[in-house]
Amino acid sequence: MARQSPACKTLLSIPGVGLITATALVAATAGDVTHFSSARHFGSWIALTPREHSSANTRHLHGISKRGDNQLRVLLTHGAGACACLPSPRPPGDRWTACAPGR
Repeated sequence: MARQSPACKTLLSIPGVGLITATALVAATAGDVTHFSSARHFGSWIALTPREHSSANTRHLHGISKRGDNQLRVLLTHGAGACACLPSPRPPGDRWTACAPGR
């Protein structure tokens, strides 16, 4: 079923996202992510962004809350951790590999 869904096919092309993560993301968002205005808005919906209490020029970032979709957050963090240990298929001068640890 995941291989037939266009949304799941797109998600499966992302490193660290497997069948379970892709189907969980599509099920949680009903396959439509257009109501999220940005990636940060989506991350805060899952509860992956830190809580922020800011005023004027001061910015205070606190810990990450546990109010979002717990299963989805766990799947995404495990996928990201698995990708952090793999060698990058990108060329050495790529801007994404420049900030990777150990490079």
